[in-house]
Amino acid sequence: MKRGWQITNATRRTDNGFVTNVTCVYAQTAFNHIEKISYTIINDYNGLDDDFIPFEDLTHKKMLDWCFKVMGSEKKKLETKIKNKHKEFVSNRDRQQLLVDGLPY
Repeated sequence: MKRGWQITNATRRTDNGFVTNVTCVYAQTAFNHIEKISYTIINDYNGLDDDFIPFEDLTHKKMLDWCFKVMGSEKKKLETKIKNKHKEFVSNRDRQQLLVDGLPY
């Protein structure tokens, strides 16, 4: 089973590379099943400041940190939601495997 956060898109201004939107996805997979949820943060543009990082210098970790900071406590709620949906799917699948329809003749 795998689970984790991934940056799936970033929108930036063409004039200076300022990132206006970052989309991240939390997913949990096992076997041939995936549950996922996406979250987009929006950065208001008020000009460049001393903390500006050029687009070319951004890392996956830095953009995830931005997302997590904006999400706050919502991050844990999203992870729990996906974990529960995945657990429900696996439980239902396992229960179905215990039952087989058919007749002996």
